[in-house]
Amino acid sequence: EPDRALALIDTMEMRNKETAFTINFLRCAVYLNGFTDHKMAYYYGQQALKDSLESQKDVKHHYTILKTLAGIAHSTGQYAQSIKYAKTAIAVARKINNKELEIAATEPLALSLISLGDLDGGFKLFTEGKNVIMSAFDKNPNFQTSNSAYSFVGNYMARLLATNRFE
Repeated sequence: EPDRALALIDTMEMRNKETAFTINFLRCAVYLNGFTDHKMAYYYGQQALKDSLESQKDVKHHYTILKTLAGIAHSTGQYAQSIKYAKTAIAVARKINNKELEIAATEPLALSLISLGDLDGGFKLFTEGKNVIMSAFDKNPNFQTSNSAYSFVGNYMARLLATNRFE
């Protein structure tokens, strides 16, 4: 019920129960997952990033916003923006020494590189990341790792097929 979720978020904001970062993070999630409204999700994701002090305190959410913005930018044809956000998400993942998150952030980077014509660079990132993401799934088959593995491998296969790379 995305309308109800937004009403709850508005109430939290009016009562000053959460930070501006959290409010914008939640709105981004609702617009992306509840309404599939990329424009509004992108807007609220960018608003969350503007609160840099708060976003740096919550590294996981900071990473999630960056990766989400990279994915949205790619899906709306803003490849340069997607690359920028993906590279920043990769840097955040490296900062917290999380290889799985680092590889997951390479997905929108690889997709955008391929969309811009850098097939070798994009496929290299997919090839390097495939074993890492599948290994993470094998070690810890929860929703997050299965979602990452499914998305990563699915996009890799789709791009291979779309570019007639059957090897």
